[in-house]
This record gives sequence, C-alpha cells and structure tokens, in this order.
Amino acid sequence: MKRMIVGVLFILGSFSLIIAAGPAAGENVVLKGASAWPQNHDGNHDFFKFFEIVKEKTGGSVTIEWAGGPELAKPRDLPTSAAAGTLDVFTTAPGYYGGIVGEGPILDAFPAYRDFESAPRVFDKMLPILTPEYGKKLKIKPLAWTWVVPFYMWTKKSIQTFEDMKGLKIRAHGGLVPHIARALGVSPVTMPSTDVYMALERGVVDGAIRNLASYNVFKEFELTKFGISSPVTWATNLLFISLRSWDKLSQQQQEALSEAGEEVTVYSANYWQKKNGSYMNKFDEQGVTFFDLPPEMKKEWEERILKGGKEGAMKLSPKHAEEMIRVFQEYGAK
Repeated sequence: MKRMIVGVLFILGSFSLIIAAGPAAGENVVLKGASAWPQNHDGNHDFFKFFEIVKEKTGGSVTIEWAGGPELAKPRDLPTSAAAGTLDVFTTAPGYYGGIVGEGPILDAFPAYRDFESAPRVFDKMLPILTPEYGKKLKIKPLAWTWVVPFYMWTKKSIQTFEDMKGLKIRAHGGLVPHIARALGVSPVTMPSTDVYMALERGVVDGAIRNLASYNVFKEFELTKFGISSPVTWATNLLFISLRSWDKLSQQQQEALSEAGEEVTVYSANYWQKKNGSYMNKFDEQGVTFFDLPPEMKKEWEERILKGGKEGAMKLSPKHAEEMIRVFQEYGAK
C-alpha cells in the first residue's frame, strides 16, 4: 500500500511539474509572420526586429518565420487569413480596416499632437481602447505600434496656393486620410500601396500622400518631384497576433510577446526618427524639391488638416473619437 501511495504521489508530482512548465518550457512554438508590404520594404524593419526580440525573450520557445507579403495575402485580407490559420502574426496599416474598426485609423493618422518621442507613450494609453475593439470585430490583438512616420503630399507640380490644389487627384491610404485630403481641397483616391507608381505613371492620380519609406522603395520620386514639408498627417503600422494563435501560448509566452511589443514600439520611434533624416539627404540626387509653404498658407493648411482630422474621427468612431483625441492632447507632442 505504501509503495502504491508513493507511486501515485510521484506520478501526480511529475504531472504538476509538466503543467507548471507549460509550453514556454516545453514544445517550441513557430508562428507565421506576414506583412502588407513586400519583404524588402523598409516598413518591415521593425517587424523583423520583433522576431528577434520575441526569440530572445522566450528563450527560443517562440520563433516567428516570414511567411510572405502581399503575394501571400492582400493587405485587407490579413485578419481573415490569420483567423483561417494561414498566418499568425502580421503588420499592416490600421487604416485598411477603418470600415470595421474605426478607432484604428484615428490612432494611425490623426494629424496633430504627433512626434517621434511621444509615440510610445500615446500607444500605451490607447491600447485599452483598441484591444477590445480589434478582438471583438476582427479576432486579433494589437501588440506594437511600428513604423511611426510623417506623411507628406507629393505632386507632379509645385503647390503655392490652395487654388493650385483644386482638381488634383491625390492617393490616400484609407481610413482618416481621405477626410484630411478633402479638407485640403483635393480629391482623395484610395488604392493599395503597390499600385501607386503605376497610377502616377498613367495619370490616374496627380500625386500621393506618402511616407518617405514608400516614396523611396517604390521609386515615386521619379514621377512626383515636389513635396510639401508640412506633414499632412503621421501614420503607423500596427503589429497584430490572431486571438487563435494568442490563446495557444502559455502565460509566460504571452507576457514575453507583450514585453516584446512594448520594446519594439520604443525602438521603432527612435529608428524612424533617424531614418526619416537619411531619406531627406537623398533629395538632391533624386532631383526632388521639398519646400515650405508660404506662411499664411501653412497656417491655414494646419487648421484645415486638424479640422478634417476631428470631423473624420467623429465619423469613424462616435464612441471613442473624443477620448482618443484627448489622449493625443494629453500624452502626445506639446
């Protein structure tokens, strides 16, 4: 009898140790990572950095492997592909899903109270608003705010007055940006990032609201030689994991991925502040004129984009817009 009791206790003890160790110390987990951008796009830099940090923080129990860019899934299909199991972790512009989760485009592109330094602080305060909405509506969880960059207006001709902008068709990436573009007096045309060069070449659009990474990677400086130095807005990528994949991780692994998200959010802001300056150093060799607006026009420009941003935010999320704008005002750039 004594031997039987000892044997049972041994089995129970061993079982409890297995449970305590869990997946974090047991089987390795391999997650499939995808992006709205081609693999060689600079916008993936922070995404790949996340891969490294996750591996380090989990001691190799979680690794992320590149699964593909737009050739794997169209940017708008990334959440449904994640729900279907084609991928687990992905990075994309939240403006692509503005019709489903209106809070994303507000975080992505609200035009004021933005700078590199305050970006991680703002994201931390926005997470309690964003996480339930993305979970309920798209079955995904935001982990990081990456690729924090200003977006400028690039055109085929120089702009000196608002009259010069009348009738221009300008590519905007969806969500909040079309509202801002209309406030500036141009006609927004939404299309995927990969289609912009051809649209410029064929005259479908007269310019684009673009960050410097895409402007360079897609070589749009060959077609739009004029850039206005006052940002139209700022924009970001969000890095998501599907709830299906998240729920399979142990608590330790979940904590590690959350910490990795915090770390890469800070890393991203610092990285892109330096990167933005390096892109600007290329303007002379590219033959690009990056110019300041006349003072009176600049003042009105900023007033218009803020007005368009606020009106657009209220339409996108009547529930959370005012709260999100308050977070930008309180924790963003002063």
